[in-house]
Amino acid sequence: MGLVVDPVEKLTEEQWSLVKVRSVQQGESAQPCAICKEAFHLKPQVLLSCSHIFHRACVQTFEKFSRQKCCPVCRKQSYETRVIHDAANLFRHQCATRIQAWWRGHTIRNWYTNVKKSICPKDKLLRHRFFVGKRVLERMTHHVTTLL
Repeated sequence: MGLVVDPVEKLTEEQWSLVKVRSVQQGESAQPCAICKEAFHLKPQVLLSCSHIFHRACVQTFEKFSRQKCCPVCRKQSYETRVIHDAANLFRHQCATRIQAWWRGHTIRNWYTNVKKSICPKDKLLRHRFFVGKRVLERMTHHVTTLL
């Protein structure tokens, strides 16, 4: 009779994989949430059947206040959702990269400090200070070893 809309068929796993590929190609997880404009980081995110990604709480709030179930970006009606963790994996990778970069910098700074202490400078005044410092250090270590 046309009083009620026919239920939409559920997406198959194959169709979901195509939706996921499309969202990855569009770089949806790397972009901030289109509703709140915040980065995803480790917060739960939802992939819609139209391949847009949002925070789960943002989509729920949007549906509550708009009183309709449509995508906030493309306005597609009656979508399906899946919880995904792509942004969390990206965030963990970025954090690991920062930690590795910091560690490499720390290691190089320590290496440079040790090299600077062991190589004689070319400037006459700095060379004098270098050797005076070496003599003082040798005397101190000799004095400590004789006390022990």
